[in-house]
Amino acid sequence: MSLEEVVSTMYPSWFTECANLLWFVYDLDVENKTGIRDPATLSKVKADWLDPIVKRGEEWSKEAESGEGEARVGFVIQRLVDALERARQTVGDRGL
Repeated sequence: MSLEEVVSTMYPSWFTECANLLWFVYDLDVENKTGIRDPATLSKVKADWLDPIVKRGEEWSKEAESGEGEARVGFVIQRLVDALERARQTVGDRGL
């Protein structure tokens, strides 16, 4: 599937929203009422979702930077990469 086809799906937007939610919940829930700060939970979220999506986002970003395709493709991918980076920096290696 080409990058333009990927961008035309709901996945980049959905992944962006998920990354923003992860960042928001982790940042807001300092008392850990959701359990997001538990080491086992963080490890699972990072291993099963965040790390693979960050890797895919980096691949998409490189492809978008190659200059092929529409400007909106680069915008959508950069928005995703920014959200993933914010989530990754916030969660970091805390509790692991």
